[in-house]
Amino acid sequence: MLLETQSVEFGEFLLDSREKVLLRAGKPVSITPKTFLLLQTLVENHGHLVEKDKLMKAVWADSFVEDGNLTFTIGMVRKALGDDTHHPRFIETVPRRGYRFIAPVNQPGNGISPVGAAEQSLSNPVVMNADARKRPSGYFVSVLLVFILGILATGIWYATNSNRNPDAAILSVPFNAEMLPTSGNSRHAVISPDGKYAAYTDETGGKQNIWLRQLEQSENIQIVPPSDDYYFGLAFSNSGDSLFFIRKPTAGHVLPALYRIATFGGVPVRILDNLTGPMSLSPNDKQISFVRCMFKKDDFCSLIVAEWDGGNERKLLTTPNGVHIYTSQFSPDGKNLAISTGRFDSDADDFTILEVNIETGTERAITKRKFFDIRSLRWLPNGTGLLFTSKEYKDGKSSIWLVSTSTGDAVPLTKDAGSYSNISLDRSGNKMIAVQPVSDFKINVSSGGETKTLGNARDLTFSNDGKIVYSTFNGEIWIASRDGSEQRQLTNNSFGEWSPRVSPDGRSIYFSSNESGTRHVWRMNSDGTNRVQLTTTVGGHPELVTADGRYIYYVSGSNEHLYKVSSKGGQETAVHDKKLIRPAISPDGSLIAYFFLDKEFKIAVMRAADKQIIKILRYGDGKSFAQQMAWSADSRTLNFILDSGSQNTLWQHSLDEEIPRQIANLGGEEIRSFAIAPSDSGFGYIRGKWNYDVVLVTGLH
Repeated sequence: MLLETQSVEFGEFLLDSREKVLLRAGKPVSITPKTFLLLQTLVENHGHLVEKDKLMKAVWADSFVEDGNLTFTIGMVRKALGDDTHHPRFIETVPRRGYRFIAPVNQPGNGISPVGAAEQSLSNPVVMNADARKRPSGYFVSVLLVFILGILATGIWYATNSNRNPDAAILSVPFNAEMLPTSGNSRHAVISPDGKYAAYTDETGGKQNIWLRQLEQSENIQIVPPSDDYYFGLAFSNSGDSLFFIRKPTAGHVLPALYRIATFGGVPVRILDNLTGPMSLSPNDKQISFVRCMFKKDDFCSLIVAEWDGGNERKLLTTPNGVHIYTSQFSPDGKNLAISTGRFDSDADDFTILEVNIETGTERAITKRKFFDIRSLRWLPNGTGLLFTSKEYKDGKSSIWLVSTSTGDAVPLTKDAGSYSNISLDRSGNKMIAVQPVSDFKINVSSGGETKTLGNARDLTFSNDGKIVYSTFNGEIWIASRDGSEQRQLTNNSFGEWSPRVSPDGRSIYFSSNESGTRHVWRMNSDGTNRVQLTTTVGGHPELVTADGRYIYYVSGSNEHLYKVSSKGGQETAVHDKKLIRPAISPDGSLIAYFFLDKEFKIAVMRAADKQIIKILRYGDGKSFAQQMAWSADSRTLNFILDSGSQNTLWQHSLDEEIPRQIANLGGEEIRSFAIAPSDSGFGYIRGKWNYDVVLVTGLH
C-alpha cells in the first residue's frame, strides 16, 4: 500500500516519497536510499510499534542482513533528523521488539494524515565490505556511509587523464568502501602508489606503532614496534619499496626527524633532522621536499628540497614572521611543488595554496580562495587539480576539496557532517585512503558526589536556574535540564555557533557565530529568537556576562586578547594590552585569573579595574598542566582541572588560602569544557576523546 500523499510533514521536515528526498526547512538532507526507505516505513506507521522483522523485510526484502544493519540505519535516520536516543522527538526504541515513530505526521496544509505501507523503489546502492570491522558494526558503518553519501551528493573525482574534462564528475556508478580494522587511534595513513598496501599509525596502551596492511588479502604486518614516540608524515616511495615517516619523541624537547624503512619492515634509517611537517617525494624518488620552521622573525618557515638521502639541502622559499607552511607535494611532472601556507594566529581565513617552481623558486597562487587551514594536499594523477582537506573557519569540520590548477576554482567534495584530516591517492586515482576524526565527547554533571553522563557536546555553561546550555560539534546550541530531559535546540542553520553564555536574568544567551563571515559575539533570546550581532570589529567567543548583565567579556579569535563589549553592542574595549592565557573572569567581574609561565605555569589573579596583580597561585606538582579554570559563585575561589598526562583532577583554591585542595578525580580522557553550577551546586564538564578511523575507497572511476 502506498502513501496516501506524495509528501508528509513532521516537525521541521518534509518527506517527499515521489522524489525520494527529505527536506529540513526546505533544504535537502543528505540521506541514503535505505535510510530513506526505513524512515518512510516508520512514518507510514506513525504512532504504532513496527517490529524489527517487518522493518527488515520492508528495507532489505531481497537480502539477508543482521540486526546490526537495522540498528545502524536507525542511527542514520536519527542523525539525519537530529534525534536523540534517550530523549527522542521522532523515533522511540521499544527494547527487544522494534521502533515507533512518535511525532505527529501531517499532509502539507491538511493536518494529520494516517499513512499505510511504503513502496520500495530504490537503485544504485552503495556497496560495502562488512567484514573488516572490529568495533560494533553500527558505529563503523555509520561513519562510512556518511562519508560515501557526502561524496556521492557532489561528485568525487574530476578527470584523471588529459582527455577528460576536469570539470566533469566521473563517478557515476556505485563504488566499494570499507573501514580498515584499526583500533580507532590511527591519526595518519597513506596508500601505496600501486594501491596494494596501506600504512597507518596506531596507538594502544599509550604507545604508538606503524602497521602495513595488504589491502586485497586483509593481512596486517607491524613494521615499526610500539614506542613512546609520536609518528606522523607517512609517505611511500614512488617505487613502493620504502616507507618514510617522521618520529618525534614525546619526552623532552627533541626535534622531529625523518626516517626511511623497507616497506615490509627492517631497521629504520635516519635521513635528516628538524622537520616541522609532512614530506614529499619526487616522481623519480631522487628528491624530497619538506618544511622546517625556525619561528624567527626573518626566517619563520622554509620550504626545502634535498636529495632522497637528505643531502644537498636547498631553500626554495622562506616566509615572514607568523606565516606557516604546513605541507608540500611534488607535482606529477616533478617540476613544481604545491604548498599550503598561511597564518594560524588569525580567526579569519588566511591559508591558501601556492605552486613553487623547483628550478627558479618562482611562486604562483593556484587559487584566490582562502581557508582557515589546509592540511592534507594531493595532486590528481594528471596534474589538472589538487585534492586537499581544509576548514573554512575555526572550529569547523575539515572537508575534502578540489581546486583546478588552471582556473583556481575550489569546490567542496564532501558536504556531510564528517570531518577528514588527511587523504592520499594511488597513482591511478582509483583508490583513496582517508582518515576521519570522530568526536566522542559527552557532558558530565556532578552534584552531591554523583555524576550523570549525558549526550555529546563541545562546550557547556549553566543558566542561573540550573539548566545546561551547550553547543555541539556541528555548531548548534541546545538547552536541557541537568538530568538531560527537556532537551531543546536553539539554533538550526548552516553557521557555526559555539560558546554560549547566559545572562543572569536568564532572558538572553550570548554566543559566538560566524554568520557574518568571521566569528563575532551575538545575542539571542533564551528561546533562540531575536538574533543580534554585538561585535563588528574584533570578534571572538564570550567568556562571561557580568552580574549586572551590562557587559560581555570575550576572547578575540584573531589575537586571543581579552575584550569587553556592552550587552547592547557598541564599542569593543581591550581589557589588557597583553595576551592572557585562558582567562577566567569572576562572576562579579572584579577579578581576572589567567595562567602565565614563570619557569613553571602559575595562576595570576588581577583586578579588572586597575590591572594590578593581587595574588600569584601555584598549582599541582609542577608536572601537571592546567586545562580549564572557573570561579565559584563567591568570586573568591578558583576551580581548575589539572592533567597529569594520565589523569584529570579537579582542584579548588581560595584566595584566602595558600594551598589548593583536590575536589574530584575526573578520569584520564581529555576535558574540553568545564563550568561551575549556580550557587556552587555542582559542576559540569565535557570529557571524551577523538577516534581516528581509516577508510579505503576503491572504484573511483
